Amino acid sequence: MGIRYEAGPRHEEIVINELGLKDANVVVTPGTKDEGNTKDDHEEQLDDAHVSEYRAVVARLNYLTSDRPDIAFSVTELAR
Repeated sequence: MGIRYEAGPRHEEIVINELGLKDANVVVTPGTKDEGNTKDDHEEQLDDAHVSEYRAVVARLNYLTSDRPDIAFSVTELAR
């Protein structure tokens, strides 16, 4: 019998606060067929500070996917 580690609600709270999603609404479908297919989606570049923040949030979300398979697709898309 192995030890099971759970990510815990602390990580969820940190992501919610970092992204300012405290009052956000949920969606049923996280992606669309046209998402990421236009030139406009790739023109804006983040500065180094925002890149670091983005990677930290996505890494934390990736950690949460072991306990939250419902967010796995969205997190995979964010990590691309």
